[in-house]
Amino acid sequence: MGYGNQIAFALILSIPVACITWTVTQEEIFAAIRLSLGRYRSRHGDSWWRRQIAYAPTCPYCFSHYVAGTLIGLLNFKMLAGDWRGYLVSLFTLVFIANIYITVYHVLRVGLRWERSRADRAEATANTAAEQTVADSATVSSMGFMGLRRNGQRVPSDRRSKSV
Repeated sequence: MGYGNQIAFALILSIPVACITWTVTQEEIFAAIRLSLGRYRSRHGDSWWRRQIAYAPTCPYCFSHYVAGTLIGLLNFKMLAGDWRGYLVSLFTLVFIANIYITVYHVLRVGLRWERSRADRAEATANTAAEQTVADSATVSSMGFMGLRRNGQRVPSDRRSKSV
């Protein structure tokens, strides 16, 4: 396989690595598993290996190494060299590209959430202002001509002739 094909294959193979990593480490469908592994880690974290296995599904960067290694093993994907070094290069290449994909997705998702919350706040402010305007007009119409207001406060009758 030529170098161009290897790069294209790495770019494509990084997509499932990023998707699997994001789903396991961030989405609600695996929240119960992450929570139970966190409890296990706090109770039985006596050995280094147990702590690492329990921690892996909570860290996108760490978990992407496991996912990339599994896919490389299943697909026998090597980059730049035909021996064990090809596996090592392809592992770090896939992890690097997958983490770029994850970061871009996270930034876009946070940006969309921020825009949505900003729009919701603006809509709530507009609704509150509209309700206040309706309430003010109802108050003025119920008070008749004597209930003139300036800046939201009732104007006393002795000052009306000067201010009007």
